[in-house]
Amino acid sequence: MVGVTEGCKIEPGAVEQAAAYMRQTHTGSRDYLDALRSDPRAVYDADLAQSESVAARVWRRSLDHVTRGRGDHPAAILLGVMSYLAPDDIPRQLFNTDAMQTVPILDALGQAKLTVALGELAAYSLITIDPDSINVHRVIQQLTRLDADMRGLAVDYCGAAIGLLDVCV
Repeated sequence: MVGVTEGCKIEPGAVEQAAAYMRQTHTGSRDYLDALRSDPRAVYDADLAQSESVAARVWRRSLDHVTRGRGDHPAAILLGVMSYLAPDDIPRQLFNTDAMQTVPILDALGQAKLTVALGELAAYSLITIDPDSINVHRVIQQLTRLDADMRGLAVDYCGAAIGLLDVCV
């Protein structure tokens, strides 16, 4: 499991996901990591132990609770955009008011909505924040990207991430 915990940065849900996958498929950590790299959707969507994957279930329930099931909720939009940025040490300054006003799906958010949305995501451990930066676990990012792709929002979220970087760099 050492290779798996390094790849997952020891997220409890991710470790449970890996263990369930290896138990059900009778494979080892190397096989799990290879499958995760080559076809993450198949791994995350796998019906492990006749239930939705642990990571996907926790992610979905947490996000649904934060957003009340609304895909247009500021927290859902922010998580979608952040899923296309590097996961660690995302500068909070990247989401400054001037930058957000130039990016189509972020232009309606003000600083208050942004701050509240970040707080809500952090309260459910979907992100971690400090005064200067935001971190999104890689598993959360991958699940968010897969969901965005299924809902037809991947291009919008990715475009917004690129737009923020373009304005701020």
